[in-house]
Amino acid sequence: MISRNDQAKLTKEKIRKAAFELILELSFDEVSINQICNKAKVTKGAFYHHYNSKSDIVIEIYEANVLSQLNLNDVIESSKTSLEKIHDAILTYLHLLFKDSPAFVRQVIIHEITIDESVFLTEGVKVYDILRQIIETGQKNKEIRSDLSSNKITNYLVIFIRGTAYDYFIKKCSYDFFERIESDMKIYLPMLKPKH
Repeated sequence: MISRNDQAKLTKEKIRKAAFELILELSFDEVSINQICNKAKVTKGAFYHHYNSKSDIVIEIYEANVLSQLNLNDVIESSKTSLEKIHDAILTYLHLLFKDSPAFVRQVIIHEITIDESVFLTEGVKVYDILRQIIETGQKNKEIRSDLSSNKITNYLVIFIRGTAYDYFIKKCSYDFFERIESDMKIYLPMLKPKH
């Protein structure tokens, strides 16, 4: 016989899976809590027992499908310079983030803007902390400018990533996001080199 705790986990997983499938199939705005409950075959009470809103599900999916699967150690070890490590870490993160759909990324950003700014790219989140570590090592090795703190440089990188993502959605996904980020990094990353 299944325990109450295990049953609750299964119910929560069914809700998350149903919501994710619906969000990818339709769009976040089109998906209702009733649709999620119907697809998951659960009651609205079960939904609200596990989640306060659809947005909470998006963040849980982001944490499970992106942050928990993000392994930058291989990327960092295979890159040669600190700038290459930053480049590869950003691209690896973004490819994992965008792998399911731009609509999903859009909802993570909307959640960050409207509900909780601490989930996407802020201090304490895996990507932010790894970028800061790369920068600190680069500063020690004199590959990255040291006239700015590692936190300041990491914040500039986060603004760059966010800004590019926001622009992409503002422009209705009308261009190749990864082509643009690659092109912009060729301009942006060399500015992190030390001034001689």
